[in-house]
Amino acid sequence: MANQIHPSAVVSPKASLDGVTVGPFAVIEDRVEIGSGTEIKAGAVIRSGTLIGKDNFIGEHAVIGSDPQDIHFDKNRKTGVRIGERNTIREMSTIHRATVEGGMTTVGNDNFLMAVSHLAHDVKVHNHVIICNNSLLAGFVEVFDRAFISGNCAVHQFARIGRFVMVAGITKLPQDAPPFALVEGYPGQYRTINSLGLKRGGVTGKERDAIKHYYKIIYAHGNIRDALTELTKLELNEYGKEIVEFISTSKRGIVSDHGRNSEPATE
Repeated sequence: MANQIHPSAVVSPKASLDGVTVGPFAVIEDRVEIGSGTEIKAGAVIRSGTLIGKDNFIGEHAVIGSDPQDIHFDKNRKTGVRIGERNTIREMSTIHRATVEGGMTTVGNDNFLMAVSHLAHDVKVHNHVIICNNSLLAGFVEVFDRAFISGNCAVHQFARIGRFVMVAGITKLPQDAPPFALVEGYPGQYRTINSLGLKRGGVTGKERDAIKHYYKIIYAHGNIRDALTELTKLELNEYGKEIVEFISTSKRGIVSDHGRNSEPATE
């Protein structure tokens, strides 16, 4: 498939494009690979070391692959950004390359990054994630499948956002948001489960009730270790097992419920 490149665009001869549409004044540097069906809009900048799969949309003045905002970063390190397929990355969004030698900041498949969203270095976004306008993900943040991050949220470095989590608008998230939770506040706190998102995702009413029960146990205890011990005595469904696994591996601790249970499950 032939590329369609606007005459004013600057495309390095060392870039590899296969059936890509490139708008006016866009810049694509060397060591860039872009798959077929992807559209790069006006003024977008794709920096060296960026790999972009098929059928993506990169909006006006988005910048992908720039150096991380880390004062200790060595610009000679070979790092980059890897983006999968069928993602929409809207205007003026920014995605920075990784800091670790050979590392990649990654975006999976079927994600929607709204205007002016920011993914810092070494972030990992899985699949079917929505990140709304002006939300900021600091370095090494990980976002699991079908999470929804509302507008103007700020996520602390190394924090994780579990599967099917809903983060409400203008939330400060300093700790991990466990799977299926609705998190809101400054700082973010567990409010309830993300019932609407789970229902849309095909999780049955009985399964949603079980998830809510698991979280009642978690937030009824004085500490996470006791809660996990009690949960493991139950005959957990697949969602309960996922919750236990996520919390057990948390390094920053999970969001609190009015000040309780924010510590990590392990030292």
